[in-house]
Amino acid sequence: MRDPRFSYLFVNHGVLAADALSPTAEAFALFARALTPDERAQVTIGLPAPLAAAAEVDAEFACFSGEIGAFDAAARAHSAPEPVKAARDRRGRRAGARGVAQRQSALDAFAAALDAWVAGLAARLPLIAFWGPQGAPHDDPWHRWSLTQLGPTLAPRLARLSPSTAAGRAALVRVRGRVVAQLAVAPLPAEGAVVAVLEASVRDHLPTGFVPRRSAQDAALSAVSRALLGAVARSPSPVRSSRALSPEARLVTLGDPGVYASPLGGAFPRWSAPVEEALGEVVRRHGRAGLALLVRVAQRAAGDAPGLERAPSRANLAGTLVAMGLFLEGATAATHARAARYFTWGQTYDVALELVARGIARFGPRRVLLKAGRRAAEASGDAESLALLCALEAS
Repeated sequence: MRDPRFSYLFVNHGVLAADALSPTAEAFALFARALTPDERAQVTIGLPAPLAAAAEVDAEFACFSGEIGAFDAAARAHSAPEPVKAARDRRGRRAGARGVAQRQSALDAFAAALDAWVAGLAARLPLIAFWGPQGAPHDDPWHRWSLTQLGPTLAPRLARLSPSTAAGRAALVRVRGRVVAQLAVAPLPAEGAVVAVLEASVRDHLPTGFVPRRSAQDAALSAVSRALLGAVARSPSPVRSSRALSPEARLVTLGDPGVYASPLGGAFPRWSAPVEEALGEVVRRHGRAGLALLVRVAQRAAGDAPGLERAPSRANLAGTLVAMGLFLEGATAATHARAARYFTWGQTYDVALELVARGIARFGPRRVLLKAGRRAAEASGDAESLALLCALEAS
């Protein structure tokens, strides 16, 4: 719904609160069309500090960032612990109060300068949205109206943008992350738009190899998967909505621990078929990413991740999932060992030992395979297999 008072979106409009600033200031602008080289050169003209420290101007959007260094000293005075504040002498308290007042005065001036600059940008170029630094008042009318337009106006464009440079792609990843976070609490969230941006975020973070647990990439995939799972769960038919996701997004969603507490959780014994279907498409499109996402799904299914409870009832499912990827690009002896370990947890020892044997035939008697085989043989009481594995290890 259009508002005649506002000709473009301005999220986080208004004076930033002195106690709500983040250490860095970041903002971005979105344009209605691709800018010409001359127009791109005009974007940063007059850009106020602290946003002028770094700027990335792509064809249809621009991202600005910088440290809020001018406010740091007053910030420390304002955010000191209460006992420290109480212990200050009268002179110190007066100085602290002056510092806070000076800081707020600087923020007032920054807000006025930013308003004037954005208005000038909109007069020169086809601006459709500007996203200001965090810390603006939540009850600002322009900000509140802009939030209602995120789904229909901003999200579809962000979903299809394809920056031409590595810096532009990195900036877009940050922009999408902020928009997705805001869409989750916007007054009128549009589920289709949320999913479109999340689908784009999945593509931003597709792995090219094994994703170590607790790594930055694992954290990024987990953030996207949680948001996807929330969007799916809020839909009228979660299972149908999950099937409408792209194959990449389906694998990312099924790799989220929260899936077991969602309406999709009761369907996990039947996962092997949809996972296999999605895996085939992901492998065809992206190669090694398929195996990496498949392992994440299996880890979550078996509880093989920090903070998760091991789930023997799902261990055989996890082993079946990993076994799907044994002959994919990137599969190693460790992949065979992982599948065997999950089947051991599920007490399907014969399958575990068979996978170890296949791995040894393919990669030789690697330590990781022998270890997985010994555990399966010991748990099942298979003395013959255990003796053979120990002999291989000794040789």
